[in-house]
Amino acid sequence: MIMITTSLARTTALSIVLLAIILPSHSATVPKNLPKDMKLKSVFIEEAKFQQIADSYIYPSMVRPLMESKILSEDQGFIKKIITPLGSTVKKNQVLATMKRLDPIYKFRALKLMSPIDGVVSKVFIRQGTNVAKGDPVFIVTSPHQSRLSIEVSAKEKGLLMRGDKGLFTWNGIETPVSITGVSPVIDPATGTATIELDFVKKPKSIPLGVLGQVSFKANKRNGLLVKADAIVYVGNKTYIRIVDNKAKEPHTQKRSIKKVEVKVGKSYGQRIEVSAGIQNSDWVVIRSSGFLKEGANVEVKNPPKVKESYKEEAH
Repeated sequence: MIMITTSLARTTALSIVLLAIILPSHSATVPKNLPKDMKLKSVFIEEAKFQQIADSYIYPSMVRPLMESKILSEDQGFIKKIITPLGSTVKKNQVLATMKRLDPIYKFRALKLMSPIDGVVSKVFIRQGTNVAKGDPVFIVTSPHQSRLSIEVSAKEKGLLMRGDKGLFTWNGIETPVSITGVSPVIDPATGTATIELDFVKKPKSIPLGVLGQVSFKANKRNGLLVKADAIVYVGNKTYIRIVDNKAKEPHTQKRSIKKVEVKVGKSYGQRIEVSAGIQNSDWVVIRSSGFLKEGANVEVKNPPKVKESYKEEAH
């Protein structure tokens, strides 16, 4: 029992000696006071630049025929013969069908139903033998070569779009230029919208009548500052951006101070946001940092913009 205790004591003492040797040598490799420059946070910046931006407005729109005529029955009777079936190409005053009157005043004479325009029979409401009353629709004839578009816009957006403005009609991956031909001055009280009519600058044959697509416009064009969304800092109801001092006496230096400025932001454009107030053209905006950035702290800019030679000479 005494031998076991003695052996344990010797092992413990040897462990203490080894720790005393190892720990000082390990701690000696870590400096107590790090150089000040090694504590700098690194940042990546983007130089704010004015660029032309515009607001996008998109509206649903259907391609409709410019000329379309609905033919109505002129009297009571029944359809005797359909001469031009669905899809037939017809000329103005061409007979589409004949009907037999039931009024004995006309001695049951046949009545000819004629097309008032050149076009194509796009809809047939009757069949041979169908009884019709006066005023019933029997055919629709459409002119396929001319088309029109219309959109409904809110009262607020109506002032942004004017006659002659250009846009794009998109359907099935096809984009076609369009132009505004007319703007209604009246707001529909039921919908709160105004009607705007458009025309194709040149309608491609691949876009048929009746399809529903989208009309898009670029309006309110202006010069503005766009920054990456990652650069925006939200604190409560306020919005800030961190910028780096770019007015250093030594333009080539990467060590600079940082400050946080309150900004006013506008609409989003993809991954960027418009900044309408708070920063200026050529400001260095922080888009990424290696850690938390204190107000006024010095930072190391990893990607400073190239300095012009003339600026370097002035600085020296």
